[in-house]
Amino acid sequence: ISLVWLFILIIRDFINIDVVGKFVDKFMIAKYGPIFILGYLVYFLLETKMKRWKRILIYFEILLSFYYLWRHLGLEYFIFIILAFAFLIVTVCLSSKGQTGNKIVNKIIHPFTFIAGISYPLYLVHQNIGYAIIKTIGYDQAFGEFVLIIPIVVSILLAYSINRWIEKPINSYFNKKR
Repeated sequence: ISLVWLFILIIRDFINIDVVGKFVDKFMIAKYGPIFILGYLVYFLLETKMKRWKRILIYFEILLSFYYLWRHLGLEYFIFIILAFAFLIVTVCLSSKGQTGNKIVNKIIHPFTFIAGISYPLYLVHQNIGYAIIKTIGYDQAFGEFVLIIPIVVSILLAYSINRWIEKPINSYFNKKR
């Protein structure tokens, strides 16, 4: 599915039909879709045993995602994505092996594994909750980015609560049914 998604995003660039472009931008999350796909592919690549041709297909999808991001986001943002992607790979590789035996590395990885554990509920709540809080508080130039601490903390706490008291019990219930 992700390969089809990427092909549609890339083909849209070469077709100058305004209706198709608006549809793809609105319903296929054209701006952030490849970033989502990259995270999914890295996890899938590192955590799943698969045949060689599937791995090659995933590497191809990663290259397509990078191509799309480079073409649409500009060099500065693309460099940021590359660095974040490299950091993601290192973090996933280290954390997927369990405790590394190095206390410093384990302390560095722990916050990232926590955020990874609540990533889906965080994805669901961060934009709407964060925007509502910023609108309520008001973004004041005098305080600048300091105002953003409140919606970040609230979003993380809400995502943790959803994960802890909704997501995990439901997963546990359905795993027992199997």
